[in-house]
Amino acid sequence: MQPIEGSTLIFSDAIQVVRFIEVRGGAGNFSLILEIEQSGKKSKAIYYPERGVCLTLDVRIPKPYEVRHKIAYAEFCQMLGWDIAVPTVPFSLDADDHGALSPFFDGVEVKHHYFYESLRPNLTWFQIAVLDYLAGLVDRTSNDILFLPDAGVKVTDNGLSFVQGTDFSVQISVIRRALRGMALPVEILQIVEGINLQMLEQLAQYLYKPREAIEAVLRRKQKLLEQGVVL
Repeated sequence: MQPIEGSTLIFSDAIQVVRFIEVRGGAGNFSLILEIEQSGKKSKAIYYPERGVCLTLDVRIPKPYEVRHKIAYAEFCQMLGWDIAVPTVPFSLDADDHGALSPFFDGVEVKHHYFYESLRPNLTWFQIAVLDYLAGLVDRTSNDILFLPDAGVKVTDNGLSFVQGTDFSVQISVIRRALRGMALPVEILQIVEGINLQMLEQLAQYLYKPREAIEAVLRRKQKLLEQGVVL
């Protein structure tokens, strides 16, 4: 596993679970808040076990792929050189367990959905809108957007992603809805133009129907470049 640098933690294989803190979730799924130690430093993390997905929230993403797509989304974000997705890596508590691990951020703030109705565009919001579209993410609510104490912004709950189609239906997308039709900065379009099949094939191990999912990303890339606006 390649290390992925987050705001408070670098994930690698050398992670030790110190203790379980709490279980979070409901009837649909659950996750575990852990205290972990790495290189002598203790911090909090959130673990999403595949067995914790109890209900399929979108029939296009059957369980346990919601967990695996969290990893794919984070890696795709890293490939683009953007620092907007909460880092998420494969992790197992034991030999019979599989899941995904992310840093747990204390002191975060989420904004009410009214905040996004008068959203002023900036590079971060454009990046989120473009990544959500390219990755086929079908559910971006205000609760998924974390405002960190250091003034950074991260998106989380990225598992309902990599659906097929260029005009896929969305349950809600507060960022894309607020910015739809706005012209994209040249620097973002240049990064989008660099997306290729070889890059996306690195995500295949995490994707449901990987060939179809990757082809859909490439079609959305082409449409985004042709129109040059938030879709």
